[in-house]
Amino acid sequence: MADGSSSQASAFEETSASINEIASMTKQNAENARFANRLIIENTNLVEQADQSMQDLQQSMKHISEAGSEIGKIIKTIDGIAFQTNLLALNAAVEAARAGEAGAGFAVVANEVRSLALKSTEASKHTAELIKNTLSRIEEGSGLVDKTGELFDQILAGTQKAKNLINEISEASHEQSQGLDQINQAIVQIEGVTQKNAEGAEEMATDMAFFQLEPGNPKMLPAPEE
Repeated sequence: MADGSSSQASAFEETSASINEIASMTKQNAENARFANRLIIENTNLVEQADQSMQDLQQSMKHISEAGSEIGKIIKTIDGIAFQTNLLALNAAVEAARAGEAGAGFAVVANEVRSLALKSTEASKHTAELIKNTLSRIEEGSGLVDKTGELFDQILAGTQKAKNLINEISEASHEQSQGLDQINQAIVQIEGVTQKNAEGAEEMATDMAFFQLEPGNPKMLPAPEE
């Protein structure tokens, strides 16, 4: 009986050691999950900042595009004025030619005005073309910004899912660790009771052996077989 109790106590010790090892690993997993969660939070903050910067850039590009459109309207107005000025200068040159020598000086001025109007028209067309190309590139850039923003949103959504999963793992590991601690405490209590039983059995075996060996004892029993 004493040997059986001793073997049982030894088994409890091994079980307790195994549970302690599992509990330690579970706690380490929970700690790793918490560390990973902190990293995800930091990365999420960085992605959110980058996403906000992309949104600010998109807003700035929108303002630039709107300003470019307004400039385009102004250039069209200038081009229209230059066209009208050219017509007026042409008419003035014709009238100056009709006036002969009296209109010679005026014809020179009219030609200069017409030349400036033509240059202004050419400059307006060139500027309008540049603005058109710029607006086209801004539109392309805005499309890329939109796509990048969508990717950031997907990254944030995926990061949030990963964060939720890690939180669940951390909570489950914590609960598992608590359960293992409770099991270990129960095993320690059972081990203590088993140890007391082993000690009691050993004392009983000693008393029985002493009782059997006592001379003149009418109730002497045969020694237990080993």
